[in-house]
Amino acid sequence: MKKITFLLAVAIAFSTISNSYAQDVRRVAFDIRGGLPGVIGLNAEYVTGALDNRLSFFANYNGFATDVRVEGVDESLSYFEIGSNVYLGTKGKGLYGSIGYGNINIDATYYDVSDDGNNYAKATGDFTAGTLNVKAGIKLGGILFFRGEIGYGFGDIPSEVEVTGETSTISDTFLIERPEFPGMSDSGYVIANIGFGIAF
Repeated sequence: MKKITFLLAVAIAFSTISNSYAQDVRRVAFDIRGGLPGVIGLNAEYVTGALDNRLSFFANYNGFATDVRVEGVDESLSYFEIGSNVYLGTKGKGLYGSIGYGNINIDATYYDVSDDGNNYAKATGDFTAGTLNVKAGIKLGGILFFRGEIGYGFGDIPSEVEVTGETSTISDTFLIERPEFPGMSDSGYVIANIGFGIAF
């Protein structure tokens, strides 16, 4: 029975592989991307055989650009997203729609801030928000490919950040306005990126 199960598994695997080559479907793809909200990052995608090779799953991590000084604020951003793409074509490339979950985190250091009459040389804090991401994209090429995406992450983005300011004598926690970030509002953020990668 074990031999039959093993042989059946091997036959299915070979069938899947040969089917993917016959249809010129490259199942696994990795790309380096840049844009919003994560500045720069890495993306991995797996194209399944579901829906006639139209459904894929992906995960990406962005945010390697840190300590960006913007109007007296140092910002360090990290961004993680998982979800699925549905291609219009049957070869795991071309136009697609995407839906996923995003998690964005921004650490901020504010300089020369005051609260309740106290002045702080700096105050530090961070915020995290989860979003529902809806995107449209295109993937062009073969082994080497180009990818572009545009969309929006819908969620409740905090308008204020809890920070801690310290002096030589006191330490205090208070609220301060969320740091500015391109394409971000209280209801979400713009997603726009381009990437180049390799597919197998």
